[in-house]
Amino acid sequence: MNDPFGAATIGRMIALLAAALAVAALAAVRAARSDRERAVAAASLCEQVRALEARLEAVEAEAAHALAQSDATGGLLVEKGIADEEEFQAALRRADGSADAERGEDRLH
Repeated sequence: MNDPFGAATIGRMIALLAAALAVAALAAVRAARSDRERAVAAASLCEQVRALEARLEAVEAEAAHALAQSDATGGLLVEKGIADEEEFQAALRRADGSADAERGEDRLH
């Protein structure tokens, strides 16, 4: 009897099916692992962004405090007659100009 779907053929088909399922399972495991790794990396990046945000807020607060101290000091110097109001304003403009130059804002666009 010549059976096209004999035991040997069915055995090979089962072996191929098992191999295909194993490859699919391995791919699924790798994809899941990759997804977990991406999730961990994303969480790490979010934490770094939060840390940078906190540092930026602290720097902004320090800059605002420094500006307030500068204004108070300048006002006191003018009030005591140690500095002239115009000289003080010119010094502020120079300081603003040097800060703009450091940031590259004095260039023409």
